Amino acid sequence: MFHKHSISSSIRTNLRVEEAVSQIIPAGLTALPGKMVKVPIIEECIMHYECRVVHENEVIPEALQKTIINDAYPQGDFHRIYAGQILATYADDNAAEKQMQ
Repeated sequence: MFHKHSISSSIRTNLRVEEAVSQIIPAGLTALPGKMVKVPIIEECIMHYECRVVHENEVIPEALQKTIINDAYPQGDFHRIYAGQILATYADDNAAEKQMQ
């Protein structure tokens, strides 16, 4: 489980808006328009990062040590690694107060 103030609203900018919203709504969160990208931010977050993907790589299982595979990917669910350019960062005016709650 996550604390509502510690989650990041850095949903990949190469997702279609509909896909991004479909990930947010089932989690009981609220999607709002971003300032720089089409992908929404999450209202319940106190800080937002808006990014665009500049590079992506598939994880290559053969290049990983067995201990990493066993610890991080016990079910073999390898993923992509993304590098992004941060386009905007901003926080709620009362972010510090909210963080203390």
